[in-house]
Amino acid sequence: MLKRHDTQETQEPAAGTQAAKAESKSPTQAILREWIRPKEVIAGFGISRTRLYALIGQGKIDSVRLESPGEKQGTRIIRLASLNDYLETLLAEQQQQQAAKKGGAA
Repeated sequence: MLKRHDTQETQEPAAGTQAAKAESKSPTQAILREWIRPKEVIAGFGISRTRLYALIGQGKIDSVRLESPGEKQGTRIIRLASLNDYLETLLAEQQQQQAAKKGGAA
């Protein structure tokens, strides 16, 4: 199906393709994301809510709560870069432990 934009014609991507899925997202979802909701971390990484909030409480993952004065509940968002940094740190620690085990076994 062709879609008309001003004087240019563009071909819409076929349904089910990556391009079609990307176009179906809202503008805020399509931009490079710096912040992510806890439910997205839980769903995407398979981490429990309890563990996620423990990591936030320990300062290992950065987050902020968006709220208006007098609000009982706000919206928590997590800085994605801090989550990636934490995971990279875990990876490095585990690789170091594996290397130590291999070195000790020789």
